[in-house]
Amino acid sequence: MTFIRRHIDVLVAGVSAILAVVLLDPNVLTSVTGELITFYGVQAAIILPAMVFTAGILKPEGLRFSEAEKYHKALRVQMMFWITLLVLDFVVVVSLIFGKAVSWNLVTPKWGFIPQLNWADAIMLVASFTGLLAVVRTIPFIRGVLSLLDMNSAMVLSAIKDRDASLANANRNAESAKIELPSGYGDKIVPNDGSSED
Repeated sequence: MTFIRRHIDVLVAGVSAILAVVLLDPNVLTSVTGELITFYGVQAAIILPAMVFTAGILKPEGLRFSEAEKYHKALRVQMMFWITLLVLDFVVVVSLIFGKAVSWNLVTPKWGFIPQLNWADAIMLVASFTGLLAVVRTIPFIRGVLSLLDMNSAMVLSAIKDRDASLANANRNAESAKIELPSGYGDKIVPNDGSSED
């Protein structure tokens, strides 16, 4: 049951892709190829800044070594998610372009014992599966961006807290430090001739 919960997005995309191949005419994809490519292109354009932000989010301020190690591992997992989503976008776009280019009819000639095959269904299956998986993973994508925001805020707040504590400690030390005046400070100066001088 845990396996199904963890891979529910793959299962949903897989079942939906099989239904799409069985029920849809490939010409349906041909008619909306431009719109689909635009959609996945926009998604890829959104992913790239998230990847850049993820790569540069760790700063030394407000972090201890153990925290930095933990955050690094979490950010690596997050980065792999971005990369996978970006690859899915590229695969679906390439599949759509290739399928449209061959009019969803790619027949390989008979060769030896291998019969004549039409690869149109396979291309459509790849395009449908990767496209649907990329769409299903949009919700975790949004969650991932929000988690990066929370992480960045936590590090900034920790850095501010450390800075304020350091300033407060410095002020306490300055106030508690005893000022020692040099010997003879404030004494009346008497000239050598014996007369007093105010």
